[in-house]
Amino acid sequence: MSLTTLADVLKTMDSVGITEAVFEPDTNGGTLIRAANKDRNIIVFDTIPDEVVDMPMGIQSIKGLLGRIMLFDLDKASLDFKDNGTEISDLTIKQGRKKATFRFADTTRLNVPKKVPEEDSPDGMLLSKTYVDYINNAIGAMSYTGTKQTQTISISIDNGVAELSVYDGESDTFTDHFDTEASDVSKGVWEVAPFKTVMNQSAKHNDDDEAIISIRPTHKIAVFHVGMIDVMVSPIA
Repeated sequence: MSLTTLADVLKTMDSVGITEAVFEPDTNGGTLIRAANKDRNIIVFDTIPDEVVDMPMGIQSIKGLLGRIMLFDLDKASLDFKDNGTEISDLTIKQGRKKATFRFADTTRLNVPKKVPEEDSPDGMLLSKTYVDYINNAIGAMSYTGTKQTQTISISIDNGVAELSVYDGESDTFTDHFDTEASDVSKGVWEVAPFKTVMNQSAKHNDDDEAIISIRPTHKIAVFHVGMIDVMVSPIA
């Protein structure tokens, strides 16, 4: 296992608020990651090409494992895994006289998705840093009224024009339009807080400071490319 790869994925998931995860070998090679935040409105169900594990590994605290890993030099530390025959159960990280342990969780007890609706993501839209900042400003402006718990953001695409709306949760809405080459999609609606978090991290992890988003047309899941993985924001039913 590459400790650097594991640390990079954990950092990415932690940055969007993911709290629990399961890593398991994918049948087609690489590693399937199933993960979610505590509210289950930000999820990961994605395969990375790196073979991180050779049997399932359940992480109950992303911050807990990442914190231990970051105590060590990633290029010098060694990893010692133990398993119970079906899952990885324990990890010991060593470097010189330093040592840290981590106990993994039963994968069946973690609050992560077992599957997600099967649907290809269309080509992604690029949101420039300027436009990401603009969306953040719009969200901030709308947050002064209404109810934060019910504030939403929506996007639809028709004939090469995207309509983006921010609803304050009570009675007011801000709407903007911009040109895009993305495929047409009817309106998807998401909670503001998770959408904003993942959008900002997508831009932060992209060398061009652009957020990359695609909207699955049937289920209206917003998929952002963040670092090595795709992170999904669940729509409002």
